[in-house]
Amino acid sequence: MQLVVSQYLGSLRASADVTAAQSRMDLAKALFDQATDLQKNGVGTGIDTLRSNVQYQNERQRLINAQTQYKTSLYALARLLNIDPHQEIELTDESEFIHTPEYSDDDTIERAFAERPEMKAIASQMRAQELEKKGARDQRLPKTQSVRDMGPRGYHAHFNDSFLRPASIFRCSLEDGSRRRRRSPTSK
Repeated sequence: MQLVVSQYLGSLRASADVTAAQSRMDLAKALFDQATDLQKNGVGTGIDTLRSNVQYQNERQRLINAQTQYKTSLYALARLLNIDPHQEIELTDESEFIHTPEYSDDDTIERAFAERPEMKAIASQMRAQELEKKGARDQRLPKTQSVRDMGPRGYHAHFNDSFLRPASIFRCSLEDGSRRRRRSPTSK
């Protein structure tokens, strides 16, 4: 069973290779036609036409090789499945195997900005600067703190909470704020 699956996937790959070789050959043919037209109109050179013709012939040969490989893989699959070799085999997953999802330009750009390491580093630096700026600004604000005093006896399990004395501490800086503003990253 595993051999059949492997051969089937190999056939799908060979089919994709045929499609790719066909598109490369079509491109080479278009370039050869363009070079021929440019030479006829006196703009192109003979060497450019010759090079494009050689490229076109190479791509035709690659297409023939890809088609041969595809037919060979289908024949091997037919032998594994004990099917008549002259019976045509159709690969059902062919279109899904080479299907690539389409992305819109906006989604691609947003994803690139979100996932690129240098963009993450820049975002991290910007976040650090914002936190530093906020910290410098918050140093000037008064601070409050709530505490509980256990009294002279300390905390013992057999005493209840009636001995706790709540207290609040309020801290306010009386020094000149100009020194803190000089340390602020935005004071430059």
